[in-house]
Amino acid sequence: MKTDDFVVREIGLIGSLVWISQKSTRTLAQHTIKLRLFLHQFSHDDS
Repeated sequence: MKTDDFVVREIGLIGSLVWISQKSTRTLAQHTIKLRLFLHQFSHDDS
């Protein structure tokens, strides 16, 4: 019984960590795209 609880807790922890990392990766990708567009626009204004 104790081992089952431990396994469930471990799976829940790993699952939440994966979900958090996926969410932050998606957010980071969006920010990178925005930054790239901004820099692209800025470099175009320069030339």
